Amino acid sequence: MKFDLHNHTHYSHCSTFSPLALLKLAKKTGLDGIAVTDHNTVKGGLTVKKLNRDKDFKVIMGSERYTSRGHVLGLFLQKDIKSKVYEEVIEEIRNQGGVSIIAHPFRYLPGAFFRMKGLDHKYFPDAIECFNSRTAGYANAMAGRLADRLQSPKTAGSDTHFPFELGKCYTSFDGDCREAILKRKTAVFGKSYTMLVGGTLSFLAKTTHKLGLRTCPQ
Repeated sequence: MKFDLHNHTHYSHCSTFSPLALLKLAKKTGLDGIAVTDHNTVKGGLTVKKLNRDKDFKVIMGSERYTSRGHVLGLFLQKDIKSKVYEEVIEEIRNQGGVSIIAHPFRYLPGAFFRMKGLDHKYFPDAIECFNSRTAGYANAMAGRLADRLQSPKTAGSDTHFPFELGKCYTSFDGDCREAILKRKTAVFGKSYTMLVGGTLSFLAKTTHKLGLRTCPQ
């Protein structure tokens, strides 16, 4: 199975990708499934899941939550995560039966770089994202080494915000996605080359939203 586990729709203000377009392109790209991880909301994942009529294609509801330590992906969620405190976010994900993943832990942007120092072992994430197409290659390599040191499962996701980014990074596994992650039976693949173009487009999309030139559909 080949899943891209980090994707955004226009429910993230830095993306203009519609849920339907994301779903159609994911199937055309040859993926077997995707996780929809909009910033601080599960609305995108819920919408894509409702639109999907293909029993052979899997849609995972998720969210990328900004926390006090960095960005955390929650997969297999049922509702929004409320807290911004990292430890509480991990508890909320666990209470929903979800999987917690540290996103791009070594991305050198304000709020995105994950602060591991002083973290209690009981709040370690379920997995670490080791390939992210919007993150520099050296930072992805550092994430891989961190996962090895912690003996943590590895995942990969494109951090898709626009069509050209989809499928650039993916997680490969056999059987059930959740089980494969938790049992460290995943392989990760990807390239780091959409960072500058994708980041610039996201900045423009976010700016137009702030100016009231674009609204997120409800």
